[in-house]
Amino acid sequence: MEKITYIFYQGRKENIENKKFQALDHYYLINNFISDGYPVEIIELDQKPSKINKLFYYYDRFLNKFLSLPSYTHKVCNFANYKILKNSDRVFIVNEGVGFSVLPLLILLKLFNKKQINFFVMGLFSKRIKFPSLFFIHKLLIKLLISCVDNVFFLGKGEFNRAKRFIKRNKKFHFTGFCIDTNFWKIDQSVDKKNNQILFVGNDGNRNISLLLNLIDKMKSYDFLVISNLLEQQINKKNLRIINGNWNSKDISDYDLKKHYKESLITIIPLNNSYQPSGQSVALQSMSQGTPVFISKTKGFWEPDSFKNNEHLIFLESEDTDEWEKKINKTVNDQKLMNFISESSVKKINDEYNLSVYYSKIKKIIDI
Repeated sequence: MEKITYIFYQGRKENIENKKFQALDHYYLINNFISDGYPVEIIELDQKPSKINKLFYYYDRFLNKFLSLPSYTHKVCNFANYKILKNSDRVFIVNEGVGFSVLPLLILLKLFNKKQINFFVMGLFSKRIKFPSLFFIHKLLIKLLISCVDNVFFLGKGEFNRAKRFIKRNKKFHFTGFCIDTNFWKIDQSVDKKNNQILFVGNDGNRNISLLLNLIDKMKSYDFLVISNLLEQQINKKNLRIINGNWNSKDISDYDLKKHYKESLITIIPLNNSYQPSGQSVALQSMSQGTPVFISKTKGFWEPDSFKNNEHLIFLESEDTDEWEKKINKTVNDQKLMNFISESSVKKINDEYNLSVYYSKIKKIIDI
């Protein structure tokens, strides 16, 4: 069978080899390929790069600082990894940071060892460049990266449409959306709701933290649980509890997160307006637990045609604190509507956003 190689940031290889994973949402279908018998290799960015690779460090600093492009070539570009890729039939790159980090290797593969390169995108075309005079280099490097891959999978419809304007007539672009491990995210009926707990989860830069803090200040009759590294533990508010953590940390497990979703009254995802498909996994996970989601309707919302307001989740198009407070209070006090949204969201996720559906989409695109 064809050999498949995945390139991740970190945190997956050990989990997969030792079968320590919990939810499979952020493994990008590697377990599906393994279950189907495909030989799979994993490359991760080395957190302690060799002295030779430190020569790439200044190149990475330039891309990160001046072009707003995440790059860590000094952690991954070496002969050993090139040899792994050269001996692979298909390669999966899980985000743009990994993509730019392995760009020198991709160029070599394109020139000398043609392989099928597949690339997941979630924010590449929504970067805000700090130095507009360098935008042409920013765009040139994005085009170079795209030229080195065969398929680009977009998790959000807004960014997919923006990318088609950015690079026109590109048949490599595919909108695939995102799905979660519904086998893991089955509802635990033994967990009871806390009637006044509002949950916030997330660490990406598009979370609207000022709106979150305003809501915490204004809605004192509710207890807020914030699972994020975006707030300082020193923030002292009587109705706020903070759990620091992110996907790679050991501070909170998926089992813990599942419990917090289930016991919360609602989940809120206030966002800054961007083409990045922010809040996607949090929303889908919360919906799978029957916990209604209140989310900002941004231009990067993942599938605006698939999700209906007041049926699958609750959209808010304003950043006004009063409007959020009013909408939350009105909805949570309508038990019939809350039950309807809860039941509709669970069915939506289980039927349409499970990993089997996602796996079928990807296999069809890559023709395997």
